[in-house]
Amino acid sequence: FFFHFFSITLLIRTLFKPWHNLQEKPKMFMSELLETLVLNILMRIFGLVARLVTITMGLVFIIGTLLVGILFSIFWIVAPLVGILSLLVGVRLLF
Repeated sequence: FFFHFFSITLLIRTLFKPWHNLQEKPKMFMSELLETLVLNILMRIFGLVARLVTITMGLVFIIGTLLVGILFSIFWIVAPLVGILSLLVGVRLLF
């Protein structure tokens, strides 16, 4: 669920794209061209950081869910054994 919720594969494929496709079109003059270049680079860096944070959060949730699932599975297997063992210890303490 979390893998699709965070769209990790899509985020990896679009890692270096500008944030929300915010780009400036090239201008005619050199100063405007430099300004456009800097703005486009900043939008790509912001997109990279935002996507990396989202990918990291998604991986943390996936690993957390996996660990909780493993712990629950172990508990699910051990719980009946603990119940039977407790019953045997209780009967043994009675006599």
